[in-house]
Amino acid sequence: MTVQLEQESCSRRESFVDAVIRSLRKANRSIETWSIDESSSIVDDLGFDSLKMIDLVFALEEEIGISEFPLQLWYDREVGRVNGARFTVDSLVAQVISCVLPTNSGAAE
Repeated sequence: MTVQLEQESCSRRESFVDAVIRSLRKANRSIETWSIDESSSIVDDLGFDSLKMIDLVFALEEEIGISEFPLQLWYDREVGRVNGARFTVDSLVAQVISCVLPTNSGAAE
């Protein structure tokens, strides 16, 4: 049972990763899908500025069905991060998961 739950969890996370990547492409059509991975910095590697971030929010809300993506909350968490890269695809996926599955409170940390 544990292996099955782990596989389902991985599969579900991958579906969120795919949805986030589709949203990134909608918000910035100049980036190639192959150039996006979970460690990519949305700002440094993918070239998102503040206007493209707003486009990203709209794309996420439409793609995933989030009524209101908490951009400020995600921004504050990322700015406060001391170690590691900030504004990564992985951290965005974690924030999306915490919006869709609010009982998964550790996902965005």
